[in-house]
Amino acid sequence: MKNTAVTIFLIALLVSGCEWRTFEFTANINVNENIEVDENGPFTTSFTITRAEVLDGLDIPESAEITKVEIESLVAFVTNLDDNEAWTLDLEGYSNLNQTGKPMFSETNVPVAAPNTPFAGLNSILANKIESNNLKEKLKAYLEGNDNSNLVISLNGNPGNNRLHSIITIRITGTAVYEECLEVLPGMGGELCDGT
Repeated sequence: MKNTAVTIFLIALLVSGCEWRTFEFTANINVNENIEVDENGPFTTSFTITRAEVLDGLDIPESAEITKVEIESLVAFVTNLDDNEAWTLDLEGYSNLNQTGKPMFSETNVPVAAPNTPFAGLNSILANKIESNNLKEKLKAYLEGNDNSNLVISLNGNPGNNRLHSIITIRITGTAVYEECLEVLPGMGGELCDGT
């Protein structure tokens, strides 16, 4: 009897048809860029981040609407290579998003590390509202397909009077919140939407 009641309920749901409802999802953004540096004294280098690199690994449907992008962290990591003599590196970063000339992150001392040393946070970017908003808008435009131009982060580095032979890694992590209109059984939650 119980199985019959469940079967009748399921048939009633299917006969009543489906409806279109909006649901919210979150995707993780994780961008890693590496560059090898072999310098004695102060130097300048840059990282180029493309739209394809940001989208790589994200599974956001084209029909989705991006509602919010948050930057969780911007970190740097320096891994020493053979014949490296530097122990620390002063880094300052700029991006091509800000026309004011102010740094993306101000001078930060980053340890030149063995492989298992944790990343050094450059989260001063989060306190710099102009740069933080610019980076959020850039990533959102990438996700929406409205921007194909590269993001360039330029670094000014100074290992003191020592030779720096290292791999510098910049990592940006964040989240993208998006909404998608899906066809579901009645009563599944979400707001009604036009799925046609």
